Amino acid sequence: MRAQSRLRCTGLIGVQWHTLNVSFGTDTYWQQKEEVALQQWKNGTYNIVANDYDTDLPFDPHLHRHPIEGVSGGIKKENLVLDFATTEAYCLQSLYAYVSKMFLCDEQGSILIASGAGFSIAHGSDEKKKIGERWFLWTRLGIVF
Repeated sequence: MRAQSRLRCTGLIGVQWHTLNVSFGTDTYWQQKEEVALQQWKNGTYNIVANDYDTDLPFDPHLHRHPIEGVSGGIKKENLVLDFATTEAYCLQSLYAYVSKMFLCDEQGSILIASGAGFSIAHGSDEKKKIGERWFLWTRLGIVF
């Protein structure tokens, strides 16, 4: 795998009135297309060894054969499909809002109750849209001291 660029940005704006807070926010995540690099071998053949292969010994494809029939001669580069290991570029954006209320118990502590909702929007291939687009709800209970 080759290194890829990723970016995450979060923005939040809120209004507070006494112990009530109303906030709106966005969270954006962008990821560059991930590429798979294939190591080059001398003859372009990739060999698979059995799980019990002793890694202290040099590997010889003629002596150490995989127990699965047809694989012992190795896998040619043209038989490998690297597209299945590649992650496409996509952008996922979440928009959300929440309301919180703080209840002052005494001078030493307070209780915070919050509730919110949001929506995730995926910008990318259809497969990423199926994964990324959804509604979400949450509640929070906190103790501040």
